[in-house]
Amino acid sequence: MFEFEEECKQHIEARKWGLLRNVYCSEYISLKKSNDFEGALKYLLITLFYDLSGMGNHNNVSKYDSLKWVFETRLWGDLSLLLKKLNLSDTGLDTIFKDSISQCIARPPFSYFNDDIMVLIIIDHLHQHNDLLEKYRPYANTPKIGSKDYYFYDDTKSLDYNLKHGLFDK
Repeated sequence: MFEFEEECKQHIEARKWGLLRNVYCSEYISLKKSNDFEGALKYLLITLFYDLSGMGNHNNVSKYDSLKWVFETRLWGDLSLLLKKLNLSDTGLDTIFKDSISQCIARPPFSYFNDDIMVLIIIDHLHQHNDLLEKYRPYANTPKIGSKDYYFYDDTKSLDYNLKHGLFDK
């Protein structure tokens, strides 16, 4: 576990949230292969937590509409199977999700959704509800251009505007 924590800390210090997500996903795969389904579920939920946050490497926030890829990964099928193996209800999923993310080594500096909304999105997706990005758009946090905690490039603005607000190095 020491190696896992060290790798996580390196990615956190480098602000590489996508790579941190991949470390959690790799741990999920390893635990699933060893039939530790409870442990696997925890790391899978943390992976989805980072995916739904919208944070990527170099402290960049993805555009909201680009989160569409999150719903197209095979992780959802795996999540459904794990929940069946563990005989978990939606309420059980809510509890395990919140417990899992409370154990994350670090939270990203921005997230499109709070923890409660993320659980609802996950449950809705498992129940095969469609167009979740539109459904939850009113609940999504808006990244702030010029934030000192993360970078968000507004492609509706000019390059000069984005440079002026420190979104790119000159």
